[in-house]
Amino acid sequence: MLTTHADSDQPRTAYRAVQQVTLPHLVTAALQELFSEFDACCDKHGVYKVETIGDAYMCVAGHEGQCDDHALRMLMMAQSMLQATERVGKRIGQDLQIRVGVHTGG
Repeated sequence: MLTTHADSDQPRTAYRAVQQVTLPHLVTAALQELFSEFDACCDKHGVYKVETIGDAYMCVAGHEGQCDDHALRMLMMAQSMLQATERVGKRIGQDLQIRVGVHTGG
């Protein structure tokens, strides 16, 4: 989920932060741009995009069977997502941050 921190102790989603100061069509365009960047990150790291839910982006690695480097792929994906978020934030003039969760099963 995309998050940005306001002056309060509670984080709020970047979607809601941008939404408060931006026209709706610009918010949608910003999320589209960000998710397009994430899609390119998936291609780069061999990660599969499962779905987007609102302002959340879900992807997996290693789901196709034996994959010795699935954790590394996801960590590289997370790093690329952070970099993409910074680039998009600069382009739209917003200080965007994301929260990335990584889970490995076994």
